[in-house]
Amino acid sequence: MKTCTKCGLNKSVDEFGKKRDGLRGECKDCRHLYYVANSESHRAKSKKRYQENIEAAREYRRIYHEKNKEHLAQYHLEWRTINKESVAAQQARWAKNNPLKANERKRRREARKRDQLGNMPKNGYQVILDLFGSCCLACGTSENIAIDHIVPLAKGGLHDISNLQPLCQSCNSKKGVQTIDYRKVDFAW
Repeated sequence: MKTCTKCGLNKSVDEFGKKRDGLRGECKDCRHLYYVANSESHRAKSKKRYQENIEAAREYRRIYHEKNKEHLAQYHLEWRTINKESVAAQQARWAKNNPLKANERKRRREARKRDQLGNMPKNGYQVILDLFGSCCLACGTSENIAIDHIVPLAKGGLHDISNLQPLCQSCNSKKGVQTIDYRKVDFAW
């Protein structure tokens, strides 16, 4: 038995937290009540400490992830399996907020399945949009822009930066699976 320094009650030693040189003075219940009452200040102090030591925290996290790669991969796989609905909802929110990136992921996956993945950087769609001014090459509009394969994947075209052009959804649908190059300049990739 041990007496809590906060509430003054005699409690079992199992109800006290451990510290380096023995047991804490206050019981787990009193410690919990303290943290609940002061959670905002604790959060603010932690955030400030993190901001002051952000580089050290990032380095610590990087080293931890390197040492525990397999364990973390297994943990995340199990978590995603248990929380399928939550993961699906999060992915749907992300795809809705990032339509261009979501489309790029989808196309990359399709091309990989067909073994048609060419030279495509991660930000390839953004490169194409920047190069052609984020407007449709067929009609000139800048709304509902999609990235089109000049030679469609269905006809053996590669998912390659040299085989892409920006078109609006309407012009892309009209083009269908035809091979039409609307680019005015021939780029050597």
